[in-house]
Amino acid sequence: AQWALDSLLAGSSPAKGSIAVPHRLLHTAAIPFAPHTGPGPFDTWLQQTLNYTHLGAVRAAVTQRHDTRHPLQDRGEAHVTLITPPEFSQILAPAGVTHADLIRIAQQHRVQSIAFRPICIGRQQIPDPVEPGANQVVYNLIVSSPEWLRLRWAVWDHFVALGGEPSRWDPQYHYPHVTIGFTHRDLFDQDGVHKGRNSCWRPITLVD
Repeated sequence: AQWALDSLLAGSSPAKGSIAVPHRLLHTAAIPFAPHTGPGPFDTWLQQTLNYTHLGAVRAAVTQRHDTRHPLQDRGEAHVTLITPPEFSQILAPAGVTHADLIRIAQQHRVQSIAFRPICIGRQQIPDPVEPGANQVVYNLIVSSPEWLRLRWAVWDHFVALGGEPSRWDPQYHYPHVTIGFTHRDLFDQDGVHKGRNSCWRPITLVD
């Protein structure tokens, strides 16, 4: 029940109600690596950068199917987060892992050339605490790559080598996605949602 992804990639008929995702969105090798760091607890993370332009058609298709009284917002960029700000500030940095370490490991793994595959369009939502009967909604492209896990395990190796407690951080706990849009704000684990296959909302079809 992976939204017939394998058959879609093989070129069979698109699944009913599927949303088209351009192949070009998956091609990131020519996009410069974008480092993100700063003094605040949410200022430092590691990402693979995508071409935001190629996400436009996906966002338009999702917007057409978006059933809520609130329009979708977005950040005007596209990426997959590989190390989250809380992972860095709360676990990795206290053990001595630096942003320079993340960049070094990312370069070793040629992060902008990592191949990945789209799984589905995901949707997460929670009740709006202010407006009765309304939901705060987030849409994203759920994606997957074994290379991202290898990169995260390399960060874990360095974390443990510096004396970090192995049980404090699980590299396998990773929900890679590309944010498409949200009604109020982005939603995270602490909001009680998970951006994995469990949140698949619409199937996808890869198109030229």
